[in-house]
Amino acid sequence: MRVKHETGISLFIRNMNIYDLSRNFFNFSFENPEKIKPNHIAIYFFAVEHCNRLGWKEKFGLPTTMVMEAIGIKSYTTYINSLNDLVSYGFIKMIEKSKNQYSSNIVALSNFDKAHDKALDKALIKHTSKHMLKQCESTVSIDKQIYNNTNTQINKSTDAEFSTENLHPQDLEDNNQSLIAKKENTVSPGGRAKNDVDNRKLKFRDKLIPFLDEYGKDTLREFYNYWTENSKDGLKFRMEAQKFFDIKRRLATWSKTDKFKQAEPQSKLKKNLSVLDSVLQTLNERENTQDAIQ
Repeated sequence: MRVKHETGISLFIRNMNIYDLSRNFFNFSFENPEKIKPNHIAIYFFAVEHCNRLGWKEKFGLPTTMVMEAIGIKSYTTYINSLNDLVSYGFIKMIEKSKNQYSSNIVALSNFDKAHDKALDKALIKHTSKHMLKQCESTVSIDKQIYNNTNTQINKSTDAEFSTENLHPQDLEDNNQSLIAKKENTVSPGGRAKNDVDNRKLKFRDKLIPFLDEYGKDTLREFYNYWTENSKDGLKFRMEAQKFFDIKRRLATWSKTDKFKQAEPQSKLKKNLSVLDSVLQTLNERENTQDAIQ
């Protein structure tokens, strides 16, 4: 009876585990960072992939041109030096060297298990522990008040008519045009959807709500209607054309101007009444003078 003896390489190929190959390689890389470069990693794992596609052959050809093209190495010198490094490190066994850069090296994968895996395992465990600790320290609970029906967050407001949940966009527009997105998305030549303007107007409206108590609903509505006037192409509104726009300062200026406009008619009326009183007084004096002469 003839007994067939397996070589060390054939026994290794039969029990090959791609995960063990990867683990052993990176254990060595972690312990020897000055030796392993990106080219070594690319060549080695391409060789593993190539061997796998060939059905885990014990010995296989590793075409130089194919490997260089696959991993993006342009220089033959760089490639052959990196391959020789892998051979000297014990990851690849050189069975037969190629005659030139256009022929294949005959190689075999080596069962490299000299590296100690404790260093990398400890480093990974330490890093994972720190990462989990930071996550625990930075995690806080956030409680949001929500409606049971609509799952919409409640916005606090002292005026129910101007609050987010009750204030419809039509309340802020004199022409009663809704800002709700249209069924059809009409895209302009510039590529921006028309309903995007409406959404930005709604965001602008929400920024006015905190000033409701200070200025009142009517002032805010006039302010909103003025600054949301659309441009000719309909892609922007008046507020977006401003280089600087501080809502608090703009509202303060608007309020002063509004009060001045309200006070101006009253002052004109008082002036006119004063003139009228003066005229009437003059007429009365003339009548009294004529009566006295007669």
